[in-house]
Amino acid sequence: MVRPKILVSSFLREGYKLGKNFEMLSDFDYGMVSQNYVNAVLEAGGLPIVSPQIRKTYKDNTLMGELVDTVDGILLTGGYDIDPENYDKYSYKKIKFLDGIRDKQELKLIELALKKDKAILGICRGFQLLNIYFGGDIYQDIKQDLETEYLHFGGRFPKCKKIHPVSIEKDSILSSIFNQDLIEVNSFHHQAVRKLGDNLIKTAYSPDGLIEGFESTKYENVWAVQWHPEIMFSYYPEQLLIFKEFLNKIKNKRSDQS
Repeated sequence: MVRPKILVSSFLREGYKLGKNFEMLSDFDYGMVSQNYVNAVLEAGGLPIVSPQIRKTYKDNTLMGELVDTVDGILLTGGYDIDPENYDKYSYKKIKFLDGIRDKQELKLIELALKKDKAILGICRGFQLLNIYFGGDIYQDIKQDLETEYLHFGGRFPKCKKIHPVSIEKDSILSSIFNQDLIEVNSFHHQAVRKLGDNLIKTAYSPDGLIEGFESTKYENVWAVQWHPEIMFSYYPEQLLIFKEFLNKIKNKRSDQS
């Protein structure tokens, strides 16, 4: 069977921000994505296609539609903070590294993917952005907005390290994947989902109540997690099941339509 094609969202990195070790590259800009996402899609049986940075033409529905038509699903990756203008909030001082054009480009990808009945999996920033698309919002900064004893930004630890437990809701996609009601995950995010968007249900949560997973009740293969399984799976193979399930749902839909 032909591998499902998955569009992996990328981010823009200006050459002058690469640092002194890359001064020879400072005159150019780069579309980038962590190789971990690519590896996870490949290992799970998909064909990853890194999304181009269509900066000036993201409003072009025809062009963006052609891009979405080339794939079976979209993987929304992690990255910079989401501009609060996307959920009608003023920006806190702790909001940094915004890229409003990336936000708009990916929101357009979500819009067109849903119209074309494509699958969507969101991770970390992608989890938050997908929620915003459906009308939800986020905590701009966990330390500032919440009182919690749990560590959610484990930046000083290895990225694969399990930081805190996550409870899994019964009869959810995640429940069918892990077949247990409690797992441990890595964690490095300072923002988090606050109010869930329309037609989304919570599928996972941390001990302090923060939402760690959701799925759509309207779209069959649209769901997301806050942690980073693309980093964990090399050390904890069960985390690759998230990507395998995403791809299996695409394959099953193909079979039903053939």
